[in-house]
Amino acid sequence: MSDINFDNLPDFKIPESVLNEIYDLTGESENSRGFILFCVGQNGSPFIYKRSSNQVIELGLIKAMEEYSTGILEAPEIE
Repeated sequence: MSDINFDNLPDFKIPESVLNEIYDLTGESENSRGFILFCVGQNGSPFIYKRSSNQVIELGLIKAMEEYSTGILEAPEIE
């Protein structure tokens, strides 16, 4: 077995090449691309990646995120 210390691993980061692929898969053109990606690291801490082609796209993504978050908080619990 290898000598990996699982309690002392470096923080995981999504490779830039993967983030570039995600970005390229969004939007119909270079002027309408963007994403906000929420993740949880190996220590349980959340982190966020975001990329957008312009400020209008970024503001739209932020608005969508706000509406999604509000919907989750206001949704009735399912028993």
